[in-house]
Amino acid sequence: MPWGPARALIITEIMYHSADLDDRPHEWIELYNELPDPLDLSGYSICNGVDFELPPGTWLDGKSFLVVCAVELNVQNKYSITNTIGDWYTNPATSPSLSNGGETIEICNAGGKVIARVRYNDRGKWESGADGTGHRRYSHRQRPR
Repeated sequence: MPWGPARALIITEIMYHSADLDDRPHEWIELYNELPDPLDLSGYSICNGVDFELPPGTWLDGKSFLVVCAVELNVQNKYSITNTIGDWYTNPATSPSLSNGGETIEICNAGGKVIARVRYNDRGKWESGADGTGHRRYSHRQRPR
C-alpha cells in the first residue's frame, strides 16, 4: 500500500490564501478519517496554526472528510458542501488565521497530544497556485477521492 498504515486522522487539504480580498474568513482545513470506523472528535482541536476546539458530539464517519472552517457559512456557500464545522474566525481584530507564507498545522486529541501534523508554505513541494489564487494545498498523504 503506497500510503503506509492508516493513522486514523490526517490533514488532507488547506485553504490558507484564497483569491478573496480579505481571505481570512475563507480559510479552511480538511481532515480525513483513514479508518473504516467512525471517529469521535469531541474535544479534539486545531492546536497549532489556528485555535479551534471541535464541540462535543462531533463524529467523523470512516473513510470520510470534515472541513474545519474559519467561517462555515462562507465555505458552505462557495463550495456547496455540508461536511463542515466552524467557526474559528469570529472577530477580525482578535481571531487567528492561517499564515499566507506557511506554518505548521497540528491537530491534538482531547488529551492534548498531537496526532496529526502538516507543514505548508508557499514554496518548495507545494503548488504555487495555492498562494492567493483560490486554489488549495494538498498534503503529501492526501488520498485520491
